[in-house]
Order: sequence, then C-alpha cells, then structure tokens
Amino acid sequence: MEPNSEFWRSRSLASLVAEVPRLQAFYILLIDGLENCTMNNDKQIDFNHYEVCAASLELDCLSNSLGGWIPFSDMVEALQALKKRFRLAIISNVDDDLIGLSAKHLKVPFDWVITAEQVKAYKPSLQNFEFTIDRISMPPEKILHIAQSICHDIIPAKAMGLSTVWINRRKGQSGLGATPPANATPDLEVPDLKTLVSIIG
Repeated sequence: MEPNSEFWRSRSLASLVAEVPRLQAFYILLIDGLENCTMNNDKQIDFNHYEVCAASLELDCLSNSLGGWIPFSDMVEALQALKKRFRLAIISNVDDDLIGLSAKHLKVPFDWVITAEQVKAYKPSLQNFEFTIDRISMPPEKILHIAQSICHDIIPAKAMGLSTVWINRRKGQSGLGATPPANATPDLEVPDLKTLVSIIG
C-alpha cells in the first residue's frame, strides 16, 4: 500500500510496535505503544529517528486510517491479471478487521486471507508461513511468495521452502522505509508488481 506523507511516520511506528508481545491484537499493540510514548513525553520524543507526537484523541488514528490507504498505482490491475491465472493469498501482520479495511481497495477476491490474529504470531515468525501452507494445503514448492519486506517475508518464506519475489520499490533510493535492515537473496527482484506480471507473460 502506498502511504501518503501524513501517515508515513505512523506506519513506520506500527512496524516497530508490531514486534512486541505477539499474542495481542495489532491495534492494541499500536495504541499501547503510542500511550507509552505520550506518558514518557507530553510533547514529542525521538522514536528511532521518527518524530512521534500522540494526543489522547489521536491514539486510534492509525487503525482508523487503514480504510483510506490506497494501493500502489500498479497493484489493482496487476492483481487482476494474476488472479486470472493463479490463486491468491494475503499473509498480513494485522488482525481480521484491519485487513478488511485495506483489502477492499484491491478489488480482487483473494482465495485465502491469513492474519496475525488467526496465527497468534507476527511475521517474520515461521508460524505465519507454516499456518499458511497448512491452510492452502499445497506443498511449499508450489507456492510463490511476493513481498516488499526482506526481513518479514523473504527470509522466513525461503526458510520454509517457498520461492520468493522481492518487490523492491525503493531501489535507487536511500533508506529502508518502514522495514528493518536484513539480507537475503530472493529468487527474483522486481521494482513493482506490474513488472512481475510482464515477466510472467
């Protein structure tokens, strides 16, 4: 999903907060994290080089904003093309309610939607991929995992024997965006989903 500048800091914070105790719902983790930031400093703190300021009325702004996040410009058409040839699944690090807010913008019926709430774990835990393989009921070598995060997706997917495609939208740009640094070699690297569709043909 393509965050606009208003949501970028919150999305980065979300990716950090989501790494703490894994058995709670994503939005609870986010709210707890923002409350802790506010208690530590009523005005503003430097949270891993992002400026974070949260008033009590803003604590649910991220989860409420999910319904307004629009896909990258190439995603809907690319997913529609892929859907004609393949069964599609989502493996998300949010809960069932939140993924529903985002998925409606993709305009494609997914065959499976796997969330952290269902698994009771967050990627990069292998549990999420074990759960997905079991749910899909196909051998790992028949599954292609396409993702943007090396840390949360490519590394664990490869560990489970899945083929991987890294959507490297930040190629040629500085910084890592909202994902932590990690090293792995995907089976294929492309700059966007449209390019992958053109390669598949």
